[in-house]
Amino acid sequence: MPELPEVETVRRALEMTIDNASFEDVAIDRFDLRFPLRTDFADIITGRRIQNIDRRGKYILINTISKNGDDAAILSIHLGMSGNVFVRDGQMRGYNRRKHDHLLFQMSNDRTMIFNDPRRFGYIEYYPGIDANEFACRKKLGPEPLNDNFGPERLRASLSSRKGPIKNVLLDQSVVAGLGNIYVCEALYDAGIRPDRSAASLTKDECGRLVPAIRDVLGRAIMAGGSTLKDYTHIDGGTGYFQHSFSVYGRDGLVCPDCECKTSTGQEKKDNCIIRIVQSGRSTYYCPYKQV
Repeated sequence: MPELPEVETVRRALEMTIDNASFEDVAIDRFDLRFPLRTDFADIITGRRIQNIDRRGKYILINTISKNGDDAAILSIHLGMSGNVFVRDGQMRGYNRRKHDHLLFQMSNDRTMIFNDPRRFGYIEYYPGIDANEFACRKKLGPEPLNDNFGPERLRASLSSRKGPIKNVLLDQSVVAGLGNIYVCEALYDAGIRPDRSAASLTKDECGRLVPAIRDVLGRAIMAGGSTLKDYTHIDGGTGYFQHSFSVYGRDGLVCPDCECKTSTGQEKKDNCIIRIVQSGRSTYYCPYKQV
């Protein structure tokens, strides 16, 4: 599933290609996405102009205004497990539609935006008359990890009553918005915290390590254009590169970066310090020697 870095990469690319353009036409191949599109979707979108493009957690928020400027609305895009947004130059009627291209948006700047999703876990929703803050409240989204209001004290307060494993708790979007399996594994490794620790057991110092670790991992992933493991691509079809920088994710049976891990007897452990466990049906990767 695309996580915060992938969604932010798409958002920035959309900002560069369709910001301030208007929706001239919409072609819908299927209405039955994860949440079905409303039957009048094409009619209510056509003619609206994009004011700006935000992101909240894993949601792309396209803020729009009506032709006469008195009706604001948000077009929300969630990529689900396998969704992608592409932008192509030219009119949509000249575009050779591919399999799983469910929606085509003709933009006023002679570009076409395409929503493609093979597994159809992604969805698009229309919210009239609300802003990003109200959207976040409706979705029960926690703080943005890259914002100043996300700090060690706030994180520790959120974890204080949570007895579940810290890895699982960090995946709860009401605790921190935008985190997913890959970047939680990477951040916990950087912070030296075991993924199966009780969330409530984290100390002030550990939260003080975890917050900057989360920010650093996300920042580096955004700079690399996200991670492409299976389906995710950029809006031009290119891929992300952060998967080449993983410290632990998907690396079970291998060694840590600059491995100096020791066994319980003090003997050097050079063959397979990274292990894989399953938590709530998801793979977790970590080093039991460096993460405590």
